Parts: sequence; C-alpha cells; structure tokens
Amino acid sequence: MNKIKFKIAAKTDVGLERSNNEDNFQASSDLLITPMRWVNNEICQLGEKGALLVVADGMGGMNAGEVASQIAIDTVREEFAPINITPEITKSRYTIEKFMNEVVVKADAKIKDVSKKRPETRGMGTTIVIAWLYNENFYVSWCGDSRAYVYNPEHGLHRLTKDHSYVQQLVDAGKLTEDEAFDFPESNIITRCLCDAKQKAQPECLDNPYPICDNDIILLCTDGLCGMIRDYEIQEVMNSFTKDMTVLTDNLVQAALNASGADNCTVCLCQILSGGKKNVGNYFSESSSKGLIHKCDKLLGNSHRKTKFGIFVALLVCLVGIASWYLISGNNNSEQQCSTPVDSIVSQKDTPDNESNVDEGKVDEEAKETSQISENKEKGDLNSNPKGLSIPKTDAKNSDKLDDSDSNPGGLTQNTKAERNDNSLEEVREVVVEKLPEGVSLQQFAQQHGMNYLDMRRLNPNIQNWRAVQPGTSLNVYKK
Repeated sequence: MNKIKFKIAAKTDVGLERSNNEDNFQASSDLLITPMRWVNNEICQLGEKGALLVVADGMGGMNAGEVASQIAIDTVREEFAPINITPEITKSRYTIEKFMNEVVVKADAKIKDVSKKRPETRGMGTTIVIAWLYNENFYVSWCGDSRAYVYNPEHGLHRLTKDHSYVQQLVDAGKLTEDEAFDFPESNIITRCLCDAKQKAQPECLDNPYPICDNDIILLCTDGLCGMIRDYEIQEVMNSFTKDMTVLTDNLVQAALNASGADNCTVCLCQILSGGKKNVGNYFSESSSKGLIHKCDKLLGNSHRKTKFGIFVALLVCLVGIASWYLISGNNNSEQQCSTPVDSIVSQKDTPDNESNVDEGKVDEEAKETSQISENKEKGDLNSNPKGLSIPKTDAKNSDKLDDSDSNPGGLTQNTKAERNDNSLEEVREVVVEKLPEGVSLQQFAQQHGMNYLDMRRLNPNIQNWRAVQPGTSLNVYKK
C-alpha cells in the first residue's frame, strides 16, 4: 500500500480590479471518493487512484470566461471519475499522459460546442493545467500559460511547465530574457488554449514524470500570481511559510494583490510530508539563472555520461587540430608571400582601387554597412508575427480585451539603424516627450513614431513594468 502522505490547500481571489472571477479550480485528495473534495491543510494518504489538482484561467466574452473555465473543470471531474481510471490507463506513463491530454481535448470540444449554441459566449476560452499524483510520480498536462512549479526548501522553486505564449516564443528564440519577458507588453497573448477557433487544443506533458519527493510543494497557479510577481518573489514567500499550506496560499495571493492585484489569482498547493523519494536536486538544471527556470534532468546513467564526455573530448581535440592547421598554413603562406582571401580583402580595404576610384573612407563606410546588415539579419526582427497566435487574454493591467491590432506584434517593423554606433537614430532624429493617448496601444503609439519595442525600452529606461503603462503616461519618443 502506498505510504505517501500529503496536505492540499487552494484559494482563488477576484483581485483588486476585476468585477468577476473567471478562474476555476478543483482539488481531490482521493480520486476514489466522489464527488471530488479536499480539506485545507488536512493530512491525507495517497490512495489507489491518486490525487488531483486542476487550475483553469478563463478569458474572453461578456462574463463568458468563467463559463469556459467551469466547463473545463467539470470535464476533468467527469473524466477522472473512479470508474474511468482503469488499469489500461494507468499501466504506463505513456497511457497516463495520453489519457490526461485526451481529457483536455474533450474539454476543448465541449467549450466549443457551448460557444456555438450560445452566441453571448463566443470568444470565450480558457487555459488549463492538471497535476495527477499517482503511485510514485506526478504527471502534468497543460495548455496555455497557467503554470506548475515544484518547490523544495533545500533546492528552491523550479518551473515545470513552459508557457504557450508569444513572449515565451521570443525567449526561446533568444530575443528576450526571462526577466524582460515579465515586463513585455504582449505577455497576455497566448498561442494555445481551449476553445481556439483556429485549432484543436494541443496540450503538452512534461519530458519526464516528476517523482514525488518528501518536503516538495507542488504549486499550480494562474497568471494572476506568476504574472504579478516574479518567480524569485514566489520563492521568497514560500521560503517563509512551509508549515501551514493554508497560510501559504493566503500569503501567495496577498503578494499578488500587493503587487497590483490586476487579475484574478488562483493557487493550488500540495505538500509531500513523507513516503516519497529524497529530493537530491538532480531533477533540475543547476545552470539556470537564480535556480528558478526548470529543465527536468534526464537521469542518464554513468555510462551515458561517460560516452557524452568522450564525444566532447574528441570534438575538442578536432577543433584544436583544425585551429593549429590554419595557423601553420597561414604562416607558410606568409613566408611564401602568397595572397590569402583575407589578405585580398585587407588589400582591397587598405589600398585605393584605381579602377573603381573608391577612397578609403567610402570603403570603411561600406564595410560598416555590410557588418550592420549582417548583424541585423542575425538578430532577427523582434516584432515578427508569431505563427499561430491564439486568443489574446484580457490585459491584466487595464482589464480591457486587446483588439486585433494590439494582438499583432508583427504590425511593427524593426528599424535596422536603431543600434548603429556610427550614425545612431539619436543623432539623426530628435527625441521628444509625448503622452500615450487614450485608446492607442503601446505598439500603435510606437509605430506612429517609427519605433518598435526595443526603441521604446531604450528611450525609457525608467519604466520597469511596461504592462502597467496607462493612457496619459509621458514617454520619450522620436519626433514625427
């Protein structure tokens, strides 16, 4: 019999700016018991069918976000009924994850069906994240930007899920850091959700199931928490309140309210008390900044590690050999007074070309232009239109649904001269102060002045949270 003992706690709050709560959640301390239930901070023992945590963040439509999230939660309740959790489903991690993803897809279909029958709900949608504690592991399935974390007093907080969002695509592409992504104006645009008219729900699971470890605290939340405070701030709260899960949920929600409280906030926690494995920290990437960004360790055996190390050494030897060959070859060519391609380029730059009558200054300028064009191509366009953008979530800072122009960051064109040292835009164009007009998004405002997001950040270093910028705010911009 499973001896894992745990405590569950959960809380949802409407926040300080919203009139209704579109979040929904469900927790079950024992899936053998129907209907699903739990008691805050009560010590429970993991049963035959396991325990469950679910969080859904509704959005869109007139008071319809809560309809979408409720349908998602109801579908999870129906599908995780004891009679449906058969040995065929629980026989392996693959059948478990397949079942969880199918539940999400079924919820997506039901929401779409209601949306068709009830015109007033059209445009609604929801994110979802499910954590199923079963046997010795817990499994996660998610769609959207609601998150799952795991916290351990010794090893800190680690994010297990990766947001299905536009800003996450920019982070993955190396165009934003995690820190910059937090303040990015388009952080409310998600690329996957339930009830997306353009595509069937595409849930995702972890690379590997996470082992249930003693003293770990599993955290599921909407972006009303992780969008209001950063991961290290969540960790600071968890560091201070690990004894009582009810107190911890209260303090996490309060931290979000203190930050701005501009969105509904929902938190579900499960603390593992005993019976699990020992968390030795090898399930996370030790190299991630501040130890807060997840990357599940593949738990490779020593033989695999030795093989990888051997390949690395072999490649290093090859690189050293190639470099040595080039050095020797270069010296030989120099002694024989042979002109290499590099010598030819230098010669063309340093020696005037009588035939083309190009002076040294012009060659230097052309070299700079060529270098800048290459640099810009490598950087790419930050504001390129992402593939498959989904429903824009309600802006957490002003609670107004973004219009189509706001949800298309590709509407802006990056100015390739913005970072040139020899002829920067600051030298060419005058910087003025103007107030952000009512009803104009930051993207539209920037475009009106021939700018993009990077230009806005560079000219306004005093603004720390771009999502909090309201109409009437004075901003440095280029003169029209």
